[in-house]
Amino acid sequence: MPCRRCLTVDMIEHVSDTLRLDRSQGFLPRDPEWHDHDALTLDDADLDALTDAETLAALDSLRKLRARAGALEARLLARFARLRDDAPGTEDEIAYTLRITRHQAADRLTQAHQLRHRHPVLLAAMHDGHVEPYPASRVLDLTVHLDDDTARRVDARLAGHLAGKNPTEIRRTARRAVHTVDPDGLTDRARRARTGRKVELLPGEDSMSRLTAQLPAEAAQAAYASIDTEARRLRHRGEQRSLDQLRADILTDRLLHPTTSETGGASPAAMVYLHMPLDTALDISDDGCELAGYGHIPAPIARHLMTNPNSIWRKVVCDPATGAPLDLGRSRYRPNATIREVIHTRDRECAIPGCHRTAQHCHFDHIQPRHHGGDTSVNNGEAACAHHNNLKEEPGWRIDFSPDKQTVTITTPTGHRITRQRRPVLKPRRQPGTTAEPKPRTTTTKPATEADNPESTQDSPGPPGIPEPRQPDDPPF
Repeated sequence: MPCRRCLTVDMIEHVSDTLRLDRSQGFLPRDPEWHDHDALTLDDADLDALTDAETLAALDSLRKLRARAGALEARLLARFARLRDDAPGTEDEIAYTLRITRHQAADRLTQAHQLRHRHPVLLAAMHDGHVEPYPASRVLDLTVHLDDDTARRVDARLAGHLAGKNPTEIRRTARRAVHTVDPDGLTDRARRARTGRKVELLPGEDSMSRLTAQLPAEAAQAAYASIDTEARRLRHRGEQRSLDQLRADILTDRLLHPTTSETGGASPAAMVYLHMPLDTALDISDDGCELAGYGHIPAPIARHLMTNPNSIWRKVVCDPATGAPLDLGRSRYRPNATIREVIHTRDRECAIPGCHRTAQHCHFDHIQPRHHGGDTSVNNGEAACAHHNNLKEEPGWRIDFSPDKQTVTITTPTGHRITRQRRPVLKPRRQPGTTAEPKPRTTTTKPATEADNPESTQDSPGPPGIPEPRQPDDPPF
């Protein structure tokens, strides 16, 4: 009788063989009998006969197969680890079989264990073809520091919220779930993570190198927004360099010549939006906030940014029940500027499904075109990046917005329809017609000590932008 361990290794090495069908079937995506695994049997003659819609259908089948293969690989890896009882050399056998390094094999075994024992919902979504291995790994990165029970609670909140999402949307959904399940842990992890801020120089090829910085999210967003704003201003003035080149040159100029600027004068002001519930702003709740372009950040960080007199971040106070904006922080007098700002605040990103271009860098797009009687207003406007603003004018493309349902639907030349629900600025705490009390803060008067933060040292200053726990102060307004 063959060795069971050998059979498991053989299954890992030849997993794709289990998906192949007899070529004599000859099904194409147009056939009712078509199944996703039939995509693996297409030969050159089949490919040449495919229409555009059938080609996309075959690509979608391959996407689902990658997800299912990832789920099967995780189960096989977990099975092999149990058979070996995690003995020395387990990672090496996996590495030889999958043609990867030992460290990569160890990472895959760790992820397989997490999927098998802590994330049954995520694993099932992979098996059903909704989540591929890469976005699944990004979810696991968010929960790797959680205990088993907390990780399972996060996983349970993902049920029914993963289908149809791209990797960025899946990670945002998971981050929101982590914040909901473990808000106190989120703040503690943020405080510890900030002690690891650093700048690195990575030598590259062709006389180029990469300069990277690990920064608090709000500082990185503001720094990039400042550089990007100046780069776009220069392009608008006729500069021939690309935006990427301008951003790099502006960063270099600011670091090497901080007292001078090739453009002369002060750098343009950058705007970074910080969305927070009203009761969080008043310091009576610790419900999380959203940093535009990044996502959830802990409430203590958000309150510090809002009340810091040197802050350049723009607060957007929201109704905690509905998630709708209540205040933009200051008055605006130019109608066009007001409309644009409301659109930027409401949409946050390009309105087209799957596009995450920040709304501040998008065009104002008329939902009902001007030449069809559409007016320039908030209700008839949406944020659309330059690419999608032009794409809707191309033959076969159509973009429809439903004000009643608050949905955007894009129709492609092949007839595919993708619909996205417009999200409120913040997730509402209750559905219309219901009432809900705000979640109270958990506060303490115990002073922070080195024992509370084992990574801190006497010589290392605390990370900027995040206060220690404290009693509520007077309202910051």
